[in-house]
Amino acid sequence: MMNVIIVEDENIVRIGLSALINWEECGFHLAGLFKNGKEAMDYIVSNDVDIVLTDIRMPVMDGEELVRKIREYSGTISIVVLSNFDDFEIVKNCFKMDIADYILKQDIEADKLQELLKSIVDKRKVQAARETDISEAQRRQLFFSELQDLDFQLSDSGIRQKYQNLLMSLQDRSFLVAEIILIHRLDGKLYYGRGAQSLAVREGIRESGSNYFEGVEILSGGAKYRVVFWDTDEVSCEGKIALWVERAVSMMREYFNLEMKIGVSGAGFSINSLKTACREAAFGRWHLFYYPDKIYLQYRDGMPGFCEDNSFFECLKEVKLCFEFNNFSVLKASLENFYFTLKKDKNLRPRSVCRFTFEILREVDYFLLETFQEESKKVRLADIEPGWEEAGNVYYFSIDSLKEYLFSVIEKVVNYLRTYEKHYELIAKAKLLISKRYKEDLSLQDMADVLNVNPAYFSTLFKKKTGVSFIQYLTNYRIKKAMNLLRTTGSSVEEISERVGYPNANYFVKVFKKTVGMNVSEFKRNGT
Repeated sequence: MMNVIIVEDENIVRIGLSALINWEECGFHLAGLFKNGKEAMDYIVSNDVDIVLTDIRMPVMDGEELVRKIREYSGTISIVVLSNFDDFEIVKNCFKMDIADYILKQDIEADKLQELLKSIVDKRKVQAARETDISEAQRRQLFFSELQDLDFQLSDSGIRQKYQNLLMSLQDRSFLVAEIILIHRLDGKLYYGRGAQSLAVREGIRESGSNYFEGVEILSGGAKYRVVFWDTDEVSCEGKIALWVERAVSMMREYFNLEMKIGVSGAGFSINSLKTACREAAFGRWHLFYYPDKIYLQYRDGMPGFCEDNSFFECLKEVKLCFEFNNFSVLKASLENFYFTLKKDKNLRPRSVCRFTFEILREVDYFLLETFQEESKKVRLADIEPGWEEAGNVYYFSIDSLKEYLFSVIEKVVNYLRTYEKHYELIAKAKLLISKRYKEDLSLQDMADVLNVNPAYFSTLFKKKTGVSFIQYLTNYRIKKAMNLLRTTGSSVEEISERVGYPNANYFVKVFKKTVGMNVSEFKRNGT
């Protein structure tokens, strides 16, 4: 029986309310009548109260303040506000503090009051049932989490004693396990569940399973979801898995833009055999590596195992040779054939294929380091493809996705090398041209015309590759020639300036001092 109190400063209203219905017959106990909020609050903190009917305008402590105090003290007491027409703003404020309802004093009648109280009781029952369900769900989740930590060994006496009733309810059920990974549909990368979306994804997996199975529990998340299903018998489990997959896949696509890859164990496992079921589910998902077009694969007896293969090393040698001799067409054909054979035979452990792919990328990284070791800026694979070291972890779910990623990286590297070679050849020609024509009145436009490139493009590229502008490079080259002539000949300044491309000797002297840091006579005297 619920305890009700009435808080009203007007005697006639307070007494009238207390006599309006037969409280005991309606299932309530009228625990007290109070003239203001302070009296009511003093009573509440010392007694069990379920429902409060309170006026708004009262002396000492009004109804709005009483509602605030009650909410500070308890979130479970149901509050009904008794108001007049002009109390609307105050009532709105009270609703913000989670009151159950309000009723106009002018409208209070026995049947309306009873209906209002009944609705409050019904809501409290629903809430209590929900809290009980949540509690049971949390307890079940905790059980499976602890069971997984124990590697599914139910022989542990502690877990049997702690979850005795739950174990009894699950003992005669038929179990199967699914192992799930999710993939972003936009970029094809593995989805790592984090934050609020991860919780929504988990709930989507759980909700889709709850439509078909008696029970669903998700044991892990992040990059891999392990899900336990159970039902009344093996046949129902086996028949419902395809329905669940269809619903779950549709939900992930529509709401999260994700694709699913699912390995499913056989059905008919007891709770004592969940470890075997988890192993079968993982095995089924591993086999999906060789079936990119399949969404799920259920384990069957006789499903072939995996082995290791030394042909990796022969292929790796071929990769090295192709890079060494810039034979990229042969490289692509060789890798295409190698991955085709792997996909056809389906007998190598997926992780081994991922490691091999990583080794290819590492060879590319070494090749770039050696190729650019003489450059001012070293080039590594991470400069062309950031995050390549994690490729095996991101694309391991499918041999096609892994191969496509590898080919895309190699294509980027090849394009980079071709661009580099083209630039290198262009700059080499420019330097050769300067060495032959530095005595002439050589301009940027002259160079661009001879090399058949845009002057602005040539200027930018030359500075990028040499570290100095074309004019500065030409000046440095001329002054170095002049310094050599000053050391090795007795020629005059006028003669030397003419020979290195400066018809005006005075201008040559100024350029020489600016470039070398001393004038011509000092240089000749020091003999440097």
